[in-house]
Amino acid sequence: MSDKELQVKELWVKDSTYDFKQWEQLLLASDLKPGEPVDSVYGWFDGDQLVASGALFENIIKYLAIEPMYQGGSTFHQLLTTLTQALYRQGETKVFVYTKPEHRQRFEALNFTVIAQTTAVCFLEKGTPTLSDYLATIPVKTAQGTAGAIVMNANPLTWGHRYLVEQASRLCDQLYLFVVSTDRSLFTTAERIALVKNGVSDLANVSVYESGDYMVSTKTFPSYFLKGNQDKVAVQAQLDATLFAEKIAPALHITQRFVGSEPYSNTTACYNQQLKATMNGKVRVNEIPRKSSSDGQPISASRVRTAILQEDWALVTRLVPQSTADYIWSHRQSLRQRQQEMKAENG
Repeated sequence: MSDKELQVKELWVKDSTYDFKQWEQLLLASDLKPGEPVDSVYGWFDGDQLVASGALFENIIKYLAIEPMYQGGSTFHQLLTTLTQALYRQGETKVFVYTKPEHRQRFEALNFTVIAQTTAVCFLEKGTPTLSDYLATIPVKTAQGTAGAIVMNANPLTWGHRYLVEQASRLCDQLYLFVVSTDRSLFTTAERIALVKNGVSDLANVSVYESGDYMVSTKTFPSYFLKGNQDKVAVQAQLDATLFAEKIAPALHITQRFVGSEPYSNTTACYNQQLKATMNGKVRVNEIPRKSSSDGQPISASRVRTAILQEDWALVTRLVPQSTADYIWSHRQSLRQRQQEMKAENG
């Protein structure tokens, strides 16, 4: 049964209740949780019976599920081949997949390469550019001394971000500043990188780079196969920290990672704690107290975004460097339109 050639069909899980129910039943039987975003879902049928499925989200393969009777043969190979080819036809050159560690060898047998692994999750890639290719784009600073790193979203760059960078730059000889490359923020990746570069251009030992797909890539991390008692934020932070400590830091000779304290977001506070716990003994994590504004409140990008929505330009000016304020003012209409659109999308 497992080597039988199956018929492949696209499942319209967003539009068809029948297709969704079929898919949901297969996922639940495979101990997977439906509910995460997908761009497309494919089903493998033996006659009218759905016996396997896989989904795509951007360049990520996810939601692989196979009925027990069809496991162990060619079905898994059929799934991976079909899904990978579908991404290549869309113009993707690289494929990511997250899986349970016990399934690692099945993917490696199909030429996937492990990027990082923890006790809960294994992160693999296939195609180009690879992690090594990404790291090769970042010049390794050869000057004597210590190197540190900050990973930030900067949505947008605030005086709080600037303060963190200033403090970190004083504690190391070279500071790598990685801006998260995920376009799921009010300010686009290109805008955020430009604002960061402008906002720290006077700090000679600071270099700004995109994070690529390998640092705090919130767009990619799935939780659909995690057990009920596993916290998604903690598991993702552990994976991010493992990848950074084992692959990125050694390649760039980074010995310190800097984070800002987080008084508002429990998610970010948990993330910081997981970074410290996971990197202990490999990369030192320094937590810098958050800078406050003149009213005594900690400065945050969320306060800036709220001020933009409320058209409180005086508050915006107090919370961000002049280069950021100038950009926000000149793009205020398009930014507020984006906020309205994002609010509508999120219900």
